[in-house]
Amino acid sequence: MQITSPNRGRLLKIYLLLLLLSGLISCALIFLEPSEHGSAILGGYSPSRLSMGFLLITGLVLLGWFAYRVMRYPAVTARFIARIDPFVVHNHHLAHLILGLVLLALLLLGWMFYVPSAYASHLVLLQGVDHRTKPV
Repeated sequence: MQITSPNRGRLLKIYLLLLLLSGLISCALIFLEPSEHGSAILGGYSPSRLSMGFLLITGLVLLGWFAYRVMRYPAVTARFIARIDPFVVHNHHLAHLILGLVLLALLLLGWMFYVPSAYASHLVLLQGVDHRTKPV
């Protein structure tokens, strides 16, 4: 089934809005729980939590700008879709390579947090990760 160009624009708008919503929820979840008392420096948050929040907010601002451009200028959206269409639709090897790399990155990220959890109680840096991943 091939999706027509107007449907692709509509799907892109829905996807971007859902992505922004999930980013806002993630940002709220990062800042709802304060850090441990020993590592808090600004507003009760640790440097790692503040940097993670800053990166997330920066990404949300960029994503919001892109979503605004997509919503406001449909001609630009149509040109963008026409530009990436040959790479995504007609070049299946590139799409499979990108999907495989994203999956590999997610697996490595999950492994990085899951495997060290057995030893995290001995490492001060990973104690927070260990505490939060025990229920999983």
